[in-house]
Amino acid sequence: MARFPVAKRLELEARIHPMIEQEGLQQWKVAEQLNISVDFVEKACRRLGLATQRTGPRSGEEHPD
Repeated sequence: MARFPVAKRLELEARIHPMIEQEGLQQWKVAEQLNISVDFVEKACRRLGLATQRTGPRSGEEHPD
């Protein structure tokens, strides 16, 4: 697996932060727009301490209890 140099990683993380926090984009959309892997976006969110929504079924009337 190829790794980004530190400067490139920091640049990408600086672009990911507002896309997740302010624009509310999903991780896969951020990855698609930046042409990077979803795995990188997930790890960047963890490093940056960004709260993201969970995956899977949502609670509510139609939840398959």
